[in-house]
Amino acid sequence: MKFQFLGLICLITTVLAVFSDEAYVTDWKIRQIGPLDSSNILYPRKEILNLLTKTNTLAGIQDGNVRWRVHFDDVVEDSKQSVIQLGDNIVTGLNYLNRSLLQVWDPIDGFWIKDLAIFTSKEISAIKAHGENVIVVFKNGEVVLVNNDGDIKSFESISKFDNVIISPLENGNFIILFNEQDTENTHYGFYDGEKFHTHTLQISWSSIKEFHGAKLVYQTIKYYVLQFDKNTGVVSSPIPIQGKFDEFIAIRID
Repeated sequence: MKFQFLGLICLITTVLAVFSDEAYVTDWKIRQIGPLDSSNILYPRKEILNLLTKTNTLAGIQDGNVRWRVHFDDVVEDSKQSVIQLGDNIVTGLNYLNRSLLQVWDPIDGFWIKDLAIFTSKEISAIKAHGENVIVVFKNGEVVLVNNDGDIKSFESISKFDNVIISPLENGNFIILFNEQDTENTHYGFYDGEKFHTHTLQISWSSIKEFHGAKLVYQTIKYYVLQFDKNTGVVSSPIPIQGKFDEFIAIRID
């Protein structure tokens, strides 16, 4: 994933240029999509930038203009709504009162394709594409894998958490990093292709600077790297990052 922030700004700026006294008055001239959520901006494909805004509008932007948009009414306002790329399509994870659902959309023209899965009395906290599957973590700690046919595989639950990060691995396994609710205690769950197990990391959540793939960077006095074994989930001893610097900035190139 190459982050091209300048390109994103150029694509989006014209959409958001609305004077305060014209807001919702000249919407037919300048189609608004609402404030952006940086965690829900996808990498552009076929000159289309797909995103889900903080005001729950799913959109496709092309050449600085809104090509299409869909607004979701009645979603729970203080819950996390998500969008991911899955193959040639995009998938939304939306939370409504007493239910949540995964929906598949055409990224070019914004057509609804299908409801992939519907969950009763569960709130989605995070979703992540993993090949042709979707990893879903619910607010109550439940973890499931949903395939393209909507079949659901359930795993051992993780403890209740404040933050969660899902990291798929290229060998079919995956890692879920999270901190125990109301604490700095860091844990991770590892799926080895057959079973899902949880473990404790001896680092504070706030010390984590980057987690991607099978590598985690954290800071105490120095910066260190932890390497997860992609087959077993066993974590290496801390590896110090050599050199002196004032700030660590991770650049991802997938």
